[in-house]
Amino acid sequence: MTPENKYHRYLINAQKARCSADYNTDVNFSEAEVQEYIKQAEDFLNLSIKIIDSL
Repeated sequence: MTPENKYHRYLINAQKARCSADYNTDVNFSEAEVQEYIKQAEDFLNLSIKIIDSL
């Protein structure tokens, strides 16, 4: 998977989880799922910082 695909997948998965949590009353995320979302967000943020710093 290319980096672009990886980060695109992160965004798609996060949006699905957000919509599910916003519009369903019986959504439960495991601690492992939450930890994975946090890890992905940190990874995405670190890449963003690298790109901005390179400008």
